[in-house]
Amino acid sequence: MMNTGPVQDGAKKKKEIKSNPSAQPEPETLTRTVLQWDSRTKKKRDFQIFPQSTSTTNLPFPLRDTMLGTRATSTSASASAMSRVNSVSASPRGMSRPNRRISASSSSASSVTTLPASPNTKQQQIPSSAEVVIVGAGFGGLAAAAVLAHEGIQVEVFEAHDTVGGAAHSFQRRTPDGNSYTFDSGPSYFMGLSESGDARSTNALAQLLRLLDEPVPQYTYLSCDYHLPEGVLRARAGGGGVPYDNAVREMGGESAYQQLKALRRAMEPLARVAEVTPFAALRSDAAAALTIGRSVPRMSAAIARALAADPSQAAALPELAEGFDATMRRAGVTDPFLTRLMNLECFVISGCLADQTAAAAMAYLFAERSREDAVYDYPQGGAMALCEALKNAAERRGAKIHLKSPVARIKHVDGVASGVELTDGREVEAKRAVITGVSAWDTLKLLGGQLDNSSSGDSNLSTEVDALAAAAGAVPPLDSFLHLHAVIPADALPPANHELAEACLDSPHRAFDAPGAGPNGTDALNIHYLHVRDWSDGVVDSPLNVVNVSVPTALDPSASTDRNMHVLHAYGAANESFSLYESELPADGSAKYASSSSYQELKAQRKAYLYDSLRAIFGPDIEQRVAHEWVGTPLTQRRFVNRFRGAYAAGRDVTRVNMFDASKAPGADTSLQNLFACGDCVSPGVGVPAAVASGIAAANRVSGVGKHLSLLNELSEMGYSV
Repeated sequence: MMNTGPVQDGAKKKKEIKSNPSAQPEPETLTRTVLQWDSRTKKKRDFQIFPQSTSTTNLPFPLRDTMLGTRATSTSASASAMSRVNSVSASPRGMSRPNRRISASSSSASSVTTLPASPNTKQQQIPSSAEVVIVGAGFGGLAAAAVLAHEGIQVEVFEAHDTVGGAAHSFQRRTPDGNSYTFDSGPSYFMGLSESGDARSTNALAQLLRLLDEPVPQYTYLSCDYHLPEGVLRARAGGGGVPYDNAVREMGGESAYQQLKALRRAMEPLARVAEVTPFAALRSDAAAALTIGRSVPRMSAAIARALAADPSQAAALPELAEGFDATMRRAGVTDPFLTRLMNLECFVISGCLADQTAAAAMAYLFAERSREDAVYDYPQGGAMALCEALKNAAERRGAKIHLKSPVARIKHVDGVASGVELTDGREVEAKRAVITGVSAWDTLKLLGGQLDNSSSGDSNLSTEVDALAAAAGAVPPLDSFLHLHAVIPADALPPANHELAEACLDSPHRAFDAPGAGPNGTDALNIHYLHVRDWSDGVVDSPLNVVNVSVPTALDPSASTDRNMHVLHAYGAANESFSLYESELPADGSAKYASSSSYQELKAQRKAYLYDSLRAIFGPDIEQRVAHEWVGTPLTQRRFVNRFRGAYAAGRDVTRVNMFDASKAPGADTSLQNLFACGDCVSPGVGVPAAVASGIAAANRVSGVGKHLSLLNELSEMGYSV
């Protein structure tokens, strides 16, 4: 474990926030005007923030409790003056989000104010009934709401948080010098969002945004840097996969290179089928024969083309329903370096190793990344711009999204979902259906069930609840997150090239390339890095062994009002155990842990692993150069994103199992009639495109096959192969 003692080499000692909330000063009383990206007009708009008097319990996630771990140190930088979707999201906005100033332990230390990440709609009246009620406004819930509203169906969405986006929201912090910083709290690695006008993207979110006329500008770039024990592997997109393969050859040797080529051949039939299977056509009932059936001729043609060069690859087709490890075995992958690298690639997109990552998903990822003109994407304004685009589309079509409106119970009678009850006691009847966008474990709780396969005494639905409990209980949750959000002086990192990045914004012919883009041919600051601490024993997913690092300001300067400062997000995803923190939870279920000295000490110990990774990437003095930091833990995730044990996602491939009813095919159906599911516990699984696809599928199960076919016709008229 890293030494977290005093900073050496003359750097000023970092000042920690006192844990006593009563010692904090009163919030500010002045209004402020903030510029915010409007995804519809593609312009910046301004809005006023009116501060409120709040307690720490009203501070917005992510890091209400992490504010108690913020720090402010002096730096040499000026104190004056946020993707193309991969199989993986981020963002907030709040209604009159409360401002909270947190002071450090001495009167001379800086304070930090929590800001709303965006304006929010006015408080909506809670109706007594709706056609469809959706629980949760993550990507799945927002996609379902937008599709249903597009089809003319009345939708009411209830979200516990003060912003949309779920685990994928963003948030802002303001420092005493008047500058504000925007952070992604979730994934920021995207592919397939940018299009050059030929409507070729098979990304579910890209298709939906285009259908809804909600464009989101994308910065495009070409590479991510993997800092591995053997050295730095540049995971470069495009070029027919040649740059990536050559990087593997250089680092892993000829054996790894030849086996990777064999693996690509083995993935070819899977990739071709995955590419022509439209997310928008997915259903979990017999009507799938009508929707997915439209694509059968294209599937057959794609398979024929893939097998023309090597008919023996027909053996790959059953692997569409298996894990990627089966494809690796069939391809003869035995090289240790390549095996570790492929498990790493699986872990990054799913949180699981190859055995629990869908072979079709990996084949699709490699095919998408290896297209001749492939690029990575980062949305201007961060992932929140994507969340806001879906929210705007839904609301423009009549959907109502209620924030700070937690659901206490999903009502049900005789095996039929009938509505919801909010925590304030108000009830909303669902005339057609309830869609749950929260995890299977959390849905079970809302139904009154328990993971020990018993209902909690609800005689109306013991059989159905027990069926869901059995299905959810059979799938363990993945581990949680550890987040570090930091503000760092620009001169502590490689130089950014914003002129080049701006030239690559929504450009069909140009993408940002960090190598050689700095002064005098040096490398410019990249947006994404990844660090693997050790895999000598072949294990990739050990605690905090893999750390992701995102620097959005490398491309998008709007994430920082001070152009001399960068925002950085370093995190371990699906590799920080909830059990490490469980003893910090009070018996009364309160959030008093946030101010406890033992919790603060534990955070300091765990964040040292993240700084280890930052040092490996950026140099030994990076921690000393950090001006402000906020740390989020599994308890943060549990408390503010309402995730069971703060879980990253399901610990099984949900394309092979239905966590809401094991007797049914993977998809939106649950053990209750009129209750449908979307989100990362639902096929196709983890990631932004997958979550959006699950939301579309849930909406289509509710609206009926007629409206579903009409939706597919719309997409087809726009040039999509559906």
